[in-house]
Amino acid sequence: SMAPSWSSPFTELGAVDAEDGPMGAEPKARGLQPRAEACRMLSLAFPSLVIQANIFWLWVLNASFAGTHLGVAEMAATSLANLSGNLSALSIQYGLIFALETLTAQAMGAGRHAEVGLLVQRCMVCCAVALVPAYLAWWNMEDLLAL
Repeated sequence: SMAPSWSSPFTELGAVDAEDGPMGAEPKARGLQPRAEACRMLSLAFPSLVIQANIFWLWVLNASFAGTHLGVAEMAATSLANLSGNLSALSIQYGLIFALETLTAQAMGAGRHAEVGLLVQRCMVCCAVALVPAYLAWWNMEDLLAL
């Protein structure tokens, strides 16, 4: 009997051999060797890693400077400000931007390059609108913290 044909998006790109199909032997990768692939992935991830590390160290340096040069109460206030800023605005912005990252990668992969610019513009508007409640909360933070 003839086995049903199995196609994969990776077959069209030449990334796998799909002779046996999903029920038979595993497809064989014909790409980079593991070490070369790991180096390629690291080179792609390195800029993002540097940015994330610097963002992390910004909060640590703020608190350590306040604790070292100003005092314990000031360090506590700086830590509380960092926490409220991260929770009320930064985490929301990261969520929206990570959604943008996913959608733009899909648009680029599908060859819809004009859509990428549209997505970035929409994300900028959504980020600005999402900051309005955070700004209102920050404006009234003294009253909110006194509760």
